[in-house]
Amino acid sequence: MAEPSPPLRKYLRFAKRQWWLILLVPALAIALAAFVVSRQPSVYQASMGIAVVDAGARPPVGNQALAQTMQSLLKSNIVARRVIEKLGLSKSPSALLADLRVQINPNSSVLNVSYNSTDRGEALSVVSEVRAAFENLARQELGVSTSLRRPGPLSIVASLFDPPHLNPDPVSPRRGQVLAFAGILGLALGLALAFARDSLDDRIRSRREAEEVFGAPVIGALPRGFRARPSTDGPAQPEQEAEEALQLLRANLEAPASGTGSTFLVTSALNRDRPAKIVANVGVALARAGQDVLCIDVDMSRPILDRLLDVPQPTRGLMSVLVDGVSPEDAVQEVQLPGPSIGARASTPDSEHGGRLKLLPAGARVSDASATGSSQRLLEVVKQLSTGPRFVLIHAPGLLSLSPNGAASIVSAVDNVLVVARPGRTRRVAAERVRSTLEMLGTRKVALVLTDVKHPKSTELE
Repeated sequence: MAEPSPPLRKYLRFAKRQWWLILLVPALAIALAAFVVSRQPSVYQASMGIAVVDAGARPPVGNQALAQTMQSLLKSNIVARRVIEKLGLSKSPSALLADLRVQINPNSSVLNVSYNSTDRGEALSVVSEVRAAFENLARQELGVSTSLRRPGPLSIVASLFDPPHLNPDPVSPRRGQVLAFAGILGLALGLALAFARDSLDDRIRSRREAEEVFGAPVIGALPRGFRARPSTDGPAQPEQEAEEALQLLRANLEAPASGTGSTFLVTSALNRDRPAKIVANVGVALARAGQDVLCIDVDMSRPILDRLLDVPQPTRGLMSVLVDGVSPEDAVQEVQLPGPSIGARASTPDSEHGGRLKLLPAGARVSDASATGSSQRLLEVVKQLSTGPRFVLIHAPGLLSLSPNGAASIVSAVDNVLVVARPGRTRRVAAERVRSTLEMLGTRKVALVLTDVKHPKSTELE
């Protein structure tokens, strides 16, 4: 049994599966934020600083209570109206005061005055006029001086220590901060969506997961792009990785085979997993290795083995045996293997010429599989043909298909069941149904063959 994957490796595989969603959401969030920001006008800020001190103290000290009084004066309607009249602004006092901020430094009696506007010149002019209106009111109404050198009768001084000035950069919108926040928020949302999508995806993705769900070992993993039609005059696949994967699968099938023959039912959860491709390629590989092989196509609704093995249009097939009473041996056809064998064993009698490959095609295609007769007759035919060749490979419809002559009807006649699955396509619910079906039928020897695998030698297959 394989060791459990480290958490980091699991997260990396998750990121590899969902990378497009993890990157797409923050990219969209940043693009949307950039569009919104580009539609907003730039806001500029002008500011100044006023210190309120008690000049009668030695040395002069700040006064928080007086600073609060000065704050109320700066934010008064009187100051606002004077500024509007002086500058000729077309806004109300309340509108001007909404953009005017007066804050007291908690550690001193300093008033920080600022004004925001989309017009640079207006921002600076308003702050300058606020200063002038404030100084006039403070001097005339409260007797507050604006210089420590000439304190008023109350010894209270509101001194300008930071003259009105305009900040060079806009204070809003802060494009960098907005885009950064949008990116972080988008990344968090993308990760959340990716985790949700991944958790709802029940497709089998790894060798370990396939073995766990099907309850059977993986004995072969064929790479993506593996040809459906084998080459009968040379290696079944020109690529080295594909050829090695096929020969490893062949060797795994030969290992447990006894001298009296070994029968394999090759099926899948659904027909789209293409078990016929496995039967054709493995049958050629075994024959070229010196074995006598018989392939039987029992999928009469989708007969395909004759085309995969380049057999001329058959006049007889399994359909003829079941319906017309033709002898099974008369319906079997020889498949020509003109090329030299691969890895033929010296102990094989025909090792000089390789083994023999025969095919019992499905015959004429039928839309209604029930027209082929009872499943009991099919079972008898399979048992009869399984006594001769060293290997019998049976291509059957999907185990979960509704065909009355499907894989389930002949499970009792075979020694082994090979279930074909595709990582990234076969779903857990289908795999669990296959496992329960085989357990219900009493099948003991079950193995898996994975197809369309990106990295056949990897344990994760992703």
